[in-house]
Amino acid sequence: MSSSRFRPVFYHTLNDLLWYIFCHTHRHKKYLAFYSLAITHYMMPMLNLRLLPCLLVLALFIFFFPTCKEKDCTDATNPDCPNYNPCLTAKEANAEFIIVDSLRPSVGVYATAFQIDTFWPTNNIYFKALHENDTYEWKIGTDARTFTQRLFTLTFDPNITGNIPVRLITTRKVPAGCAAGDVVRDTFYQNLFLVEYFSNRDKLPILGTYRGYDNDLKDSLFTITIGYNEFYDKQILNFPRECKDAWEPVRPLLSWRNFYVGHNGGECGFPIGIGRLQADYKTLIIDYTTQYPTGGNGGSPVKTRRFIGTKQ
Repeated sequence: MSSSRFRPVFYHTLNDLLWYIFCHTHRHKKYLAFYSLAITHYMMPMLNLRLLPCLLVLALFIFFFPTCKEKDCTDATNPDCPNYNPCLTAKEANAEFIIVDSLRPSVGVYATAFQIDTFWPTNNIYFKALHENDTYEWKIGTDARTFTQRLFTLTFDPNITGNIPVRLITTRKVPAGCAAGDVVRDTFYQNLFLVEYFSNRDKLPILGTYRGYDNDLKDSLFTITIGYNEFYDKQILNFPRECKDAWEPVRPLLSWRNFYVGHNGGECGFPIGIGRLQADYKTLIIDYTTQYPTGGNGGSPVKTRRFIGTKQ
């Protein structure tokens, strides 16, 4: 029976074969077993069983043999090239970060995350470094603590208001000789502004009346109003567009320029979504879904929409 179906590419000399094994199976160790099996199958008819210990030593040598450099490679960013320069691939420290407000921390920081610069002191405020570094050193206002995580959350005392400076210093190790030292640093600053809730709840920029359309029916304009009822319950009137004069309007969770709504307003299709007042303080964008009950199990098909409105 022919055994050629298991044979690797034929090599004319043993020297060529060993060069290929040393330089390729070491870098791709997952192929080592295949090549060992193939070579053994190819050479076994020519070998005496007394040579098996030598083959074992050869296999171990192959496995631990240092990676060979590509003969004709000139890419200084490729570790397999003779002229490889580790300084070219060393990553700089980067301390850039964002501050986000999450209206629903129980479902995760980015479930309802809003990147803004004005917050309620009692909200869950998240601080996140945007880039991976080796160390993080956060200082928040006059807080004596130093925070060392890439991502963490804080709430502030309700009596703390005004401007709070935030500083992050990050470090990253680099190969020896690539910088003045073995560690590079970066520093980034940002401010957040805390406002007291009760004296400012009527001043939220997101409150007001907006006239606009849903992206699935751009020619049909309608008006929604974000505000409070007589009991200071938050509400959105006439939203979604099918929901006019509902007995139970949609009740949002409000932030400075954003809101979250979910699983309430049954007459209005149980809308779930996030509203964001844009940086111009005029344009409101609401990304949301609705699903109306059908009387049986489940409900109508889920509709995904985007409302785009302008403050009146």
